[in-house]
Amino acid sequence: MGTRPLVRWWWLRGPFTAADITRQLEWFTAHGFGGVELAWLHPAWLPPTDDEQRPAFLGPDFQRLLGWTKAEGDRLGLRVDATFGSCWPFGGTWVTEIDAAKTLDGPSSERLQGSWEEPATPPVLDHLSAPAMARYAAALAPAFAPVLAGHPSALFCDSLELGVDRIWTPALDAVFEERFGYDLASADLEDPRVRYDHLATVSEAFQEGFVEPFVEAAHQLGAEARMQCHGAPADLVRAYATVDVPESEVLLFEPTHSRIAASAAALAGRRMVTCETFTCTYGFVGRPDLTPLRYWHAERFDDLRLVADAAFANGVNRIVWHGAPYQPEGRAPEFFASVHVAPDGALSGPELTAFNRYLAQASALLQRGRPHTDVAVLLGVEDGFMAGRIPVADRTPGAAWHFEHRRSVPHAALAGHQPMWITGPFLGAARVEDGRVVAGHASFSALVVDVAWLEAEVLARIVDLAAAGGAVVLGRTPRQPGTRMVAGYDDLVARLRSLAAPSVAATGAVPLLAGPALPPYWARRVDDGVVVFLAHPACADVTFPLRHGQAEEATATSRDLTITVDGVAADIRVRFPAGRSVALHARGDGRVEELELDG
Repeated sequence: MGTRPLVRWWWLRGPFTAADITRQLEWFTAHGFGGVELAWLHPAWLPPTDDEQRPAFLGPDFQRLLGWTKAEGDRLGLRVDATFGSCWPFGGTWVTEIDAAKTLDGPSSERLQGSWEEPATPPVLDHLSAPAMARYAAALAPAFAPVLAGHPSALFCDSLELGVDRIWTPALDAVFEERFGYDLASADLEDPRVRYDHLATVSEAFQEGFVEPFVEAAHQLGAEARMQCHGAPADLVRAYATVDVPESEVLLFEPTHSRIAASAAALAGRRMVTCETFTCTYGFVGRPDLTPLRYWHAERFDDLRLVADAAFANGVNRIVWHGAPYQPEGRAPEFFASVHVAPDGALSGPELTAFNRYLAQASALLQRGRPHTDVAVLLGVEDGFMAGRIPVADRTPGAAWHFEHRRSVPHAALAGHQPMWITGPFLGAARVEDGRVVAGHASFSALVVDVAWLEAEVLARIVDLAAAGGAVVLGRTPRQPGTRMVAGYDDLVARLRSLAAPSVAATGAVPLLAGPALPPYWARRVDDGVVVFLAHPACADVTFPLRHGQAEEATATSRDLTITVDGVAADIRVRFPAGRSVALHARGDGRVEELELDG
């Protein structure tokens, strides 16, 4: 996919012309972007006009514009990806009643808000039904053919912000009753064990009924599948690992959340981890006050660099700017998010070009080799389903459920090992080789299990790995989630307790990095050692929302670290200039050199 950043290009209001498309694509090219991601949204926050001239979604004029955009992108060397629908989640007027979202009580009342088909409010697709997804893709395929011609492109799925309360599809009735032995429709979903049964079933259906069919549909159309799996009731590691390009999101999601997508990429052998970056960096404006946010004349590149570096330090290796509005010649900027890319905004000119050059250089560094893997940590999928809703006082914009894992972070004591998340499906196919747990394309010196709830099948598999010589560290004593109790569970826990090591250190695993106050970082194995991106220590304080000018706190500092590669340790002092991160190349013979990062 390349290294230069992409930009989400919001087509909001027209008139839409070939000349304006070319003009804006040339501007993107001149300022260091490597491609665009087309997205369609009705700008409900703006007063209506008489000359909008928006073509019918999927109609002939829409197809003509897509074809022109892709041809011009190919001419300019820009990648052109496209959101596989108008607005999000997926849905549209072509979705029939049989394919529309449903609940345990019947048809869902959920409707698309902001679709290009407004004033219509189309139904949302049933994201638990593979036949529904197949018919959805077939309906869109002819209109999207022009944007998939020429150079490789991806079909994109934005964050899965589905209505989860009582979400269901009738095909699951028989599956559920056979597995759990009761009628879910009349059960109390506020009971944590019943809620678990519900969400665990929905998670499996979402994987098999939406994620896998979306990938298949993209491939049938000759495209890659790029997806933001977060927000969905799912095993996020499994879902992210299924798509060609897993994509995280910062800053509505904390930078540490990107480690889930990066872990999935490592397990599945995916080279690229993209990230929708800078979204509402300084805050969020929601309905009914969807007005252009006050920062679009005041964004600061030093703040944005802090955000991007925090994403890089959690496994991201290509940035997708959020975002840029389509702007007809002579029209003022019209956008709704707090970071705005446009010729008449704060983010333009030579400084934008230089910043994008830096983002491309950091991305190239973090695409070298393969991810360094040392310690795997079991992600608490069952914990998220059992916990249910996030208390209102603890929610950030868009957050509602614990299963989103927005705040899930491996224990700080593991930081030097660059811990990766893992879940049951990968452990089910894992094996032990030379004392290391090999799962997918990754291998680990230790597996950390520290969850409150754990399915019996996953627990049994972990016991098998420990019995085969894999190093397992057991924290909390897990319990069985849901209503289905498997005999012998306590015996499995006792067996694992007898086989487990008391700590990662006791397994003999040596951290890649050691030292006081480790900065956020990401490392990749290369032929002669490891390359490490060490984010400025101030990146550890990047959280939503960023304070305007927060980068001023990223003053010059240093860290004394020990880096160990292939059993050879080297003591180094890393000096961070103000607001700047550092890249190192550490070789197996103890040599460590600093790599150049522009800016």
